[in-house]
Amino acid sequence: GGKAVLELGYEEDAGTACLYASFDSLDNRVIKVGGAGKNCVLPAGVWTHVAAVWSPGFGDQASSLRIYLNGVMEFALTTNAVMPPVDSQRPTRVYLAGNGLAGQAMTSGFLDETRVWNAALNMNSVLLNRDSILRASGNNMLLAYFRYDDGGEDIEDFCYPYAPDAA
Repeated sequence: GGKAVLELGYEEDAGTACLYASFDSLDNRVIKVGGAGKNCVLPAGVWTHVAAVWSPGFGDQASSLRIYLNGVMEFALTTNAVMPPVDSQRPTRVYLAGNGLAGQAMTSGFLDETRVWNAALNMNSVLLNRDSILRASGNNMLLAYFRYDDGGEDIEDFCYPYAPDAA
């Protein structure tokens, strides 16, 4: 196993889903905000926009791991932990609705879309983008953009759409 670059998930606590965000630091600590027992319950049956943001050491929210619900920062943790650099020689695994471990995947509910950015978004940026379908081409801050609204069974990255079949 590799290290988690940034994980957004939930833990069950007395039958409710408690949201968390975490990553594995360079010194092998798990840095985590939210989770079971932290009053971060996702309401059942209600559409909720969720964003997890890691800001490395710059700006007014330096070295903080944050969770936004419906565009508002709800949970934050400031830490001196360092996130390991992504190694371009090894592929980065992306897990949607789970963390790749058996029995630790989303079993109910729906995902509308997933976005991966190459910058730490502030609250204004989260609010500005949360209700919009983005134009991925030409947006150099957007690394991956998965929309689940085409009714298909395959997941397509709209930053790098599949080339049409050559006939």
